[in-house]
Amino acid sequence: MQVVEAVRYTKLLDTYGNVLTPKQRAIFTDYLCFDNTLSEIAQAHHTTRQAVKDIVDRTCVRLDELENDLHFCDKMSRVLGELNILYNNTQDENTRQKIADIIKSMEV
Repeated sequence: MQVVEAVRYTKLLDTYGNVLTPKQRAIFTDYLCFDNTLSEIAQAHHTTRQAVKDIVDRTCVRLDELENDLHFCDKMSRVLGELNILYNNTQDENTRQKIADIIKSMEV
């Protein structure tokens, strides 16, 4: 998996991870976040390499479907971009601090 793709799936996992089964989430996290090989993950989860590959592939499809249907990550990126513009164009320090707090609370 390429770096750009891994970053994208990390954001999708952070956003939609609770929709996955615990097993899907655990295996996909091991694959994506810890950079474990399929064989290492299979051994840790007492399953086959092919089963892990199937779960990773299905999880990618599921996360893509969720984002294509809901567009939540895309919307959050746009809102954060607009908040950053607001922050940069605001002179009042209290308002800037409130905007900074909102941005911090929205970052995944």
